[in-house]
Amino acid sequence: MVCSDYEVLITGFVDGELDGEQSQRLMSHLKDCATCRKELERVKIIKKALDMVAIRTPEDEFWDGYWAGIYNRLERNTGWIFLILGAVVLCSGGSLLFLRNVLFADDTPVWVAVGGVFAIIGIIMLLVSLIRERVRINRHERYKDVRR
Repeated sequence: MVCSDYEVLITGFVDGELDGEQSQRLMSHLKDCATCRKELERVKIIKKALDMVAIRTPEDEFWDGYWAGIYNRLERNTGWIFLILGAVVLCSGGSLLFLRNVLFADDTPVWVAVGGVFAIIGIIMLLVSLIRERVRINRHERYKDVRR
């Protein structure tokens, strides 16, 4: 066996999971291998550090609040989606009505028609840019789940 084969035995030894034959084989290898002795010490230090870590089990109130928080976020996000879609529909429809009734009316001056078209195009471009940026930021935000 090579040293990499003994790594499993080292972790099993530290955890107390080896039988007598495996323990004996590991001990005879450790007498001759300084690398595996260092690995054994490293694993013992890690196990000691992990044994000192206390894992808390969340209370029932936490889980009740957790699921309520998920529902609230889902509802809020769905509300934002409908609000944005509604705003897009209203802006688009309002722009078409504005174009048809004001800008393309026979008595509208040319400068009002051109200015109105540019304003509508600008608003649409800003809205699309804002939505695209928010989607990109939310997709790549590394700290969105971090609480302050």
